[in-house]
Amino acid sequence: MRETSSTGRAVTPATRPFARNCIMAVLCLVAVANYIDRQIVGILLEPIKREFGVSDTAMGFLTGLRFAGFYAAAAIPLAWLSERKPRSKVLAGCVIVWCLLTGLGGLAQTFWQLAFTRVGVAVSESGGIPASHLITSEMYEPNLQARAIAVLSGAQSIVMGLGFALGGWLSQAFDWRLTFILVGVPGLLLALPLLFMKDIPRGKSDRIAEAIENMSFKETFKTL
Repeated sequence: MRETSSTGRAVTPATRPFARNCIMAVLCLVAVANYIDRQIVGILLEPIKREFGVSDTAMGFLTGLRFAGFYAAAAIPLAWLSERKPRSKVLAGCVIVWCLLTGLGGLAQTFWQLAFTRVGVAVSESGGIPASHLITSEMYEPNLQARAIAVLSGAQSIVMGLGFALGGWLSQAFDWRLTFILVGVPGLLLALPLLFMKDIPRGKSDRIAEAIENMSFKETFKTL
């Protein structure tokens, strides 16, 4: 007989308290890595600008409009993919790509090579939040979902100050290239538990879940 929760949802290994709290810890660490890898350029602006001899305008374009534009453009298709494919695998793929590209940024020989890696970071990081929120909503019952999302968001907020402190210390202890590598590459370890994590069955407590599953990307975009 299948075990069910008080709300009638099936209890799976990933929805039991200990297991889901472990998964939540991984998701929080992913959120931390997401934020640090996104903001590291802002901490290292001056040494990068000096080495490549570019203007403040170019650096602003690199960290602002270019990053935000690609992030926004890629977020919807990656969210759409997360709704239809194993969410943990989509998230693992995003983590691998943005961590690798952050590390590769430290090997860039020209400003445009660095810009190319940052575009890749923006695109891959845009899939992190949708996939993480989907996994979270499927692990927790409706009456706990808001609290779980708040914990996930809080982890990213807390690291805002810590991330700048860490980035500042690394930039003083090492050059900007090694800092990129030290910040990006260790994050690859976070992909391992996500790759081996069994996909969580999609919860049916949401009345529109089945309708969303059958929507094409065009229909999803029109709805949004």
